[in-house]
Amino acid sequence: MGNYKELQKYLENTGKTEIKLSFDNLKNILNIEVNYAIVLRLQKEFQCSYMVYNISKQEKWVGFCKIETQNNDDDDATVTTLASMLWW
Repeated sequence: MGNYKELQKYLENTGKTEIKLSFDNLKNILNIEVNYAIVLRLQKEFQCSYMVYNISKQEKWVGFCKIETQNNDDDDATVTTLASMLWW
């Protein structure tokens, strides 16, 4: 598993800050069978301008949110757009 180029391209092409994909959507994008164990692995390994921020095992979906990089005077810091998590 480790090659997430198609998923990265898909997420970036949406232009959204938050995206919820079903396991079936992920299956079509990644061209592999997707189950909860695969999604947990995806959460650890997937690194691009999006990150996995929520998973529903029962409803079989994965929530992604966009990661924004900002330059501070002191150093580079990564700020994650997680506003939606406040109401979860």
